[in-house]
This record gives sequence, C-alpha cells and structure tokens, in this order.
Amino acid sequence: MLGIPIENHEAIGLMTLAHARDVLRVHTCCALLACPKKRQATALINQARIAARQELGLR
Repeated sequence: MLGIPIENHEAIGLMTLAHARDVLRVHTCCALLACPKKRQATALINQARIAARQELGLR
C-alpha cells in the first residue's frame, strides 16, 4: 500500500510531510512506542502544526 512496506518500521534519515502522512496511513495498527517510523512521522507533523500556529500568531 502506497509503496511503503509495512514490515519496515525503522526510522529514516529524511522525511517530508507528505511521506509522514503516508506513513501514518500505512502504520495505523502500529503502537507509537513500538514503531520508530510512526513516532518520527508523528513528531514531524506535530512540529509542522506548531510552526503553522506560531506563524499565524496563535499559541
């Protein structure tokens, strides 16, 4: 599905927001603490959300 093998849970060196969204779709069944790739994608998306809110002047 989406070209990301579900067997691969290792974090990657560089992840874009688009790839992070795909990872979260593919790794929905993985526990956040058990899957480094899902943890990396979640952190990247959360950082982007925080940056967007700061850019808009929100807390």
